[in-house]
Amino acid sequence: MDLGIRIPTGMPITKVANYIKRCEDIGFTSVGVVDHQHSSRDVFITLALAAAQTSSITLYPAVSNPITRHSMVLASIAYSLEEIAPGRIMIPIGAGFHSVRNINHAQSTVAQMRVTIEEIRHLLRGEEVYSGITEGKMTRLHNNPPPIYVCATGFKMTRLAGEVGDGGFLMTGIHPNNIEEAKSLVAEGATLSGRDPSKIPLTFVSAIHMENDMEKAWQWSRPLCYNWIRDKQRAKWLLKAGVKLPKVEREEDLTIDHLRELCEVIGLFGTPEYCVDKIKSLETNYGVTSLFLQPTTTYDMPEETIGFLASSLQNITNSS
Repeated sequence: MDLGIRIPTGMPITKVANYIKRCEDIGFTSVGVVDHQHSSRDVFITLALAAAQTSSITLYPAVSNPITRHSMVLASIAYSLEEIAPGRIMIPIGAGFHSVRNINHAQSTVAQMRVTIEEIRHLLRGEEVYSGITEGKMTRLHNNPPPIYVCATGFKMTRLAGEVGDGGFLMTGIHPNNIEEAKSLVAEGATLSGRDPSKIPLTFVSAIHMENDMEKAWQWSRPLCYNWIRDKQRAKWLLKAGVKLPKVEREEDLTIDHLRELCEVIGLFGTPEYCVDKIKSLETNYGVTSLFLQPTTTYDMPEETIGFLASSLQNITNSS
């Protein structure tokens, strides 16, 4: 299995790049760096430095969007990173959340996402996109552009990954029902575009928090579980997994039984042994070949997560 982990920006860029090198050394196959401009550090400068210091790990922003950067700017960035780290770059693009909200802008629509992804892919092939403009295409390109993934939360965006994406970066939860539905939606989108769904790689995104006690791990999930209940797109995935949405006004009102059931959908919450076994089960039983871990510490280095997983990484990533 390909196993990636989210790393924050907001810390000194050299420190983050060194940390990514450490992730490579202990066995992670990919790293996604948070793309939040309000953290005062640029994700792509960070990835460029990390690319120069690593040799095998796949690198990407987690996640970029069509609002804060124009499609030609994203294409140029993608090409530049690919030049530094050939075959080790992918660019997931989503509708935007924190980065978009923090400039007081609405998220991208499915239609806007479709146009952006198609523009970037055309630009990276050297094709003209903006007619009537002197420099409406990119020049001096090589023949191996990096893949552009669609980051999807909702059902429509998941289908779009099959239509136009080089891959899917799927924030659907990891319940078996959701994995099956996500694959089906991607296949629908691929069929609409005359593409082979089996040629579209899928990375499933999972929250993760480990404790030596299951209940403590579930308690950590409380804010995240509450957000999933309140978010319309994510709530649909909870329903798809057979969860009856708790009718609560505050996150404190969620019972331990609520948390346990919600955690089964949202991600990996439990003891290290439980989480490692579940990761292996996702591949063995449900065909998940790429998993991206999002520790609950968004703006701190995921020391605990890495510490818990370090001894098991080689076994997980070499299992397929």
